[in-house]
Amino acid sequence: MICCLNPNCNQPNNPDTAETCGACGTRLTKRLRGRYCPIRLIGKGGFGRTYLAVDTDRLNTTCVIKQFAPQTQGTKSFSKAVKLFEQEALRLNELGEHPQIPSLLAYFEHSQYLYLVQQAIEGHTLYQELQKRGAYSEADISRLLLDILPVLQFIHDHGVIHRDITPTNVIRRKVDDKPVLIDFGVAKQFRDTILYEPGTRIGTEGYAPIEQLRSGQAYPSSDLYSLGATCLHLLTGTKPELLYSPLEGRWLWQAALEQADRSINPLLGELLERLVKDMVSERYQSAKAALADLNRLESTRGTVPGWVSQNSRDSLFEQLDPDSQPLSSARSPQAQVPPTVPPQVSGPASGSPPRRSPASNSSPRGSGPPTTTPQSGARSSGGRSSAGPQSPSSGA
Repeated sequence: MICCLNPNCNQPNNPDTAETCGACGTRLTKRLRGRYCPIRLIGKGGFGRTYLAVDTDRLNTTCVIKQFAPQTQGTKSFSKAVKLFEQEALRLNELGEHPQIPSLLAYFEHSQYLYLVQQAIEGHTLYQELQKRGAYSEADISRLLLDILPVLQFIHDHGVIHRDITPTNVIRRKVDDKPVLIDFGVAKQFRDTILYEPGTRIGTEGYAPIEQLRSGQAYPSSDLYSLGATCLHLLTGTKPELLYSPLEGRWLWQAALEQADRSINPLLGELLERLVKDMVSERYQSAKAALADLNRLESTRGTVPGWVSQNSRDSLFEQLDPDSQPLSSARSPQAQVPPTVPPQVSGPASGSPPRRSPASNSSPRGSGPPTTTPQSGARSSGGRSSAGPQSPSSGA
């Protein structure tokens, strides 16, 4: 089987002997760069398509090819697109040093399209896992957070914000059961610059915080929000857009658990609530701070029964350790953005927005960076269904 690389082709699959696509008539490219053979379409979107491929130079080892179709006009614009693409590819190559991020194998331009080749991850997405086995237990959620928060700390320290963490963008790797974070934001970076119309929303509704959906702004705490929404989906089995009440301005995930006659440790409940705060300044400002609280939770597991109140004034973490203060930021020397300057819309950054006095938990849903007065208002209750990609899978 050979796949047509025309991003507008509706039936890209063709027999190996075909020279042109039977559906659109495009001349088929059987080997990109003389070695990568696209064999199956596994994903598509406004930026281009994702293909499963084999690398003929590596004994037909499977890999993933991500194709980007820049919407540019003129040679100068395309040259700028290629330059941005190369910069992002180099950054992804650095991220690929982490064992829970797919390795970047190659990047190149071919016939006015841009391509990334990445390691294929054999396994299944968390969404597929949820569909197969049902809602996660409290222990499952804690384990997932313990495994994923260090990955987020790593990418934020490298100046990258993922901006689309969902159950479909985390793969449970078959060989060791570790979660692998996929689908990094080269295309999202492009949307912020010259390749897409201004105002394009970034992220998946239901999982993305309001600052992303309204203005395209994103911070490390934006990724933490998306991780929290992902955990609520996995914990309850209900999509996050159905767990939030725009009229009441609060999350209803605890009621969903009560209906199922379930409960969780109140410390974990408070941690999840803080991850999905509407106000940027009220969330964890770094994965390191969230991980520190999670480790304290794990050390006291089973000692604090009952429910956590959404309107509780006293932090259970502070009761446990009065001297503990959440960290406002966590970054390595590689981070390039000062902590007092929030990342710009034009690309991912590791800087954390400055904190300020938190508002009441019962305040209306707000948005915007913490350096301005957040706007109140309810989040849209609509959302997009997540569909698990076929395995093996990966993403740029």
